[in-house]
Amino acid sequence: MVNSMRYLILSLALFSGWSSEAQVISLEEVLGTAIEDQNVIRYQSIRDMASDLKMHDPLVKEIALRIGFNGSVLGDTIYGYLRNEDDLRLQVSFNALGVRQKQKQVKSARLQTLTTRQGVLTHSALTDRYEALSEYVYTIPTLDGLKHLDTLLYHEHDIIKSMLATGILEVKVSRILDVEEDRNRVMLDINETAEKLRRAKLGIEKYAGTFSSIDMEQLASIEDLRQLFIFLKTSGYVEHPDNLALSAEIKKDSTVFAYTSAQNRQILDYVSVGYQNPLYLERPNKFNTSNNFAFRLGLLVPITANNRYRKGDALLDLQESQAEADEARIDRDQSWRSQIALLDGLFSDYDLATDLLDNSLIRQMLSNPALMANITPLEHVELEIAQQKLVLHQLELIQDIASAYIELLSLSGYLAWNPETNYLAKRTD
Repeated sequence: MVNSMRYLILSLALFSGWSSEAQVISLEEVLGTAIEDQNVIRYQSIRDMASDLKMHDPLVKEIALRIGFNGSVLGDTIYGYLRNEDDLRLQVSFNALGVRQKQKQVKSARLQTLTTRQGVLTHSALTDRYEALSEYVYTIPTLDGLKHLDTLLYHEHDIIKSMLATGILEVKVSRILDVEEDRNRVMLDINETAEKLRRAKLGIEKYAGTFSSIDMEQLASIEDLRQLFIFLKTSGYVEHPDNLALSAEIKKDSTVFAYTSAQNRQILDYVSVGYQNPLYLERPNKFNTSNNFAFRLGLLVPITANNRYRKGDALLDLQESQAEADEARIDRDQSWRSQIALLDGLFSDYDLATDLLDNSLIRQMLSNPALMANITPLEHVELEIAQQKLVLHQLELIQDIASAYIELLSLSGYLAWNPETNYLAKRTD
């Protein structure tokens, strides 16, 4: 009765604040919320805005109307009507064609960086959901296993207590101390595991809302995880969103460098058409007004050294982007190999634990009714406890395998290329 009350209190603490309605959600529903992630949606709006922007200068830089007078603006009538020469001119200046073209390329590169950045955020959102799901669904069996071990330990404690009460002194003091230590340790493990499960549930609820449980009928077993690991190990990783984003950054810096290099190379500056009133003493009866028009062409001699600072700064940015990309690829390759080695070791440990459990003398004895008929209740429960500890070791290894598998999956890049695939589902092939 006391044991049941303890579990009731623990359950109330664990599930306090949860919805009273039995809302069961699926793994796919949680993973599907990644496309609705706020950061992903925000970047989509930035991409939409950027695609509508005109980020290149127009062909015409300036249109100017110029009016000028030569000499006095007043007429002189000493020797007849004397009119000074007036100058009316329309001048059109141009932006460099090469610069305009490079600006268009910069915009395309910027759009690509936004696209790859959105891919990074989508990948990150999926990874966060996989981590929360993995921590939740593979922790539940461990918590159940710990509760079962606690029940066995409580039973053992009760038997020893009864033996001591009846004056049976066959139990050694060291055994009593071991029982008390085991019970205390298991209770601490239960509390820690329950808190871990609660945090994982809160993490999932950030994405999918309040729920009571997750449908785990199609959850990948340890053998499914092994096959998925073998697939990732043999196929290798695909182009990762982080690498694509770094490559896009290199492309952008390259186009900025080309744009900067194209500046201060303009030769054609402006074209102007003007009309000048002639200077005359007596107004002629006839004169040719076509002779009063003027055409001017402005040319520049480029001094490219004026672009030295901006060009050098852009070149350094490009070199830094390339170095960062190379460093990231090396780190990812090393992380990939380390994660492969880690999972190889974990699966080896799991196979060893399974072999020890299947071939243990404890299991053989518990499965033999004739042998079990000749042992005491205390010995029986001690055998059950020893076996349950082996089972718990297996369950903890499954947790570690699932966590390491999700990390390897994130490193592989497959989440970005196949976002609709549930990599925590049972294999059907």
